Amino acid sequence: MHNNLLKRLPELEQLSSNADKLSSELPHLNLRDKTDELLHRCANLAEALEARVTFYEAVIEKMDAFETLLETLSSRVEDLKPLVEDVLQATGPMEHMELQAKQTLIQV
Repeated sequence: MHNNLLKRLPELEQLSSNADKLSSELPHLNLRDKTDELLHRCANLAEALEARVTFYEAVIEKMDAFETLLETLSSRVEDLKPLVEDVLQATGPMEHMELQAKQTLIQV
């Protein structure tokens, strides 16, 4: 066993030298600073993501309100159609054409 250790002595010395080199390099790596910077960046990304989510939720709420408004307007247009038809039937052909022209202008 003693001979075995003697044979491995150069290998152990190399490992020891490598360990010394690594321990002298570790302070230069600033791992703690880099970790803190990464944590700070992650926190910033999380804040930005939260802001976007909040913004998109507000947009969705406004779209829902707009959709409700469109449904209400559509319903009111449907309610007015019989009245418009009654007016068209009660007017003469010339007035009917004038009303159609006015409706076309209003739609445009």
